[in-house]
Amino acid sequence: MQGQYISSSELRTCPRCEESKTAECFRLHKNGRLNRVCLDCQHTQAKQYRDSHQEQEAARHRSVYLENKEPYLDAARRWNRLNGTRRRTANLAQSKVRLALRRGEIIKPETCEECGNTTLTIEAAHADYTKPLSIRWLCRSCHRRWDRSDPKTIGA
Repeated sequence: MQGQYISSSELRTCPRCEESKTAECFRLHKNGRLNRVCLDCQHTQAKQYRDSHQEQEAARHRSVYLENKEPYLDAARRWNRLNGTRRRTANLAQSKVRLALRRGEIIKPETCEECGNTTLTIEAAHADYTKPLSIRWLCRSCHRRWDRSDPKTIGA
């Protein structure tokens, strides 16, 4: 069945995980054929590669940025023009957290509230920038995930 055109109702076995899955679980090539390996295994492999090649990936991202610096800067300027108030409110909330930490009014924990990780940098995460000391302490990956699932607001 490898390399053949199949209908979406047919089952196909991934050679990596050895699970039988429908055609929707496989990437469709431009030539109309399905990839041999399922999407889950492809995602796992890509994550393992990124994790084991962090320095090379960072260097590649840096070089792409440096080669295309002006479009990136233009996009940042445009975003700042459109979201200036939001950015200023966020900066103010972040500076209030830093000041409260320096004064000892709040204490930064060593563990992420979400996953309990202690090895990563813990960040103050705001749900609402107008309440600067109403924060959650999250590692960077949990903070990013939380921001995507529950975007921040300015006042509610």
